[in-house]
Amino acid sequence: MTNLLFPSCRVAFAALIHDLGKFTQRAKLPISQDQLNSHKQLYSPFNQEKGFHSYNPVQENYV
Repeated sequence: MTNLLFPSCRVAFAALIHDLGKFTQRAKLPISQDQLNSHKQLYSPFNQEKGFHSYNPVQENYV
C-alpha cells in the first residue's frame, strides 16, 4: 500500500499546483513588465536557435 501511496500523492500535489496556477492566470493579477521579464527568464526555456523564450504562458495572459 505504501508503495502506491507516494506516487499518487505526488500526482495529486502536481494537480493541485497546476490548478492554483490556472486560478492565478484567470485572476489576471497586475504585474509589471520588469517582473514579467524576470519570471520569463527564470521559468521559460530559451531557444538558442531562434533567440527567444520558447514557452511563456504568463506573457500570453498579461500582455
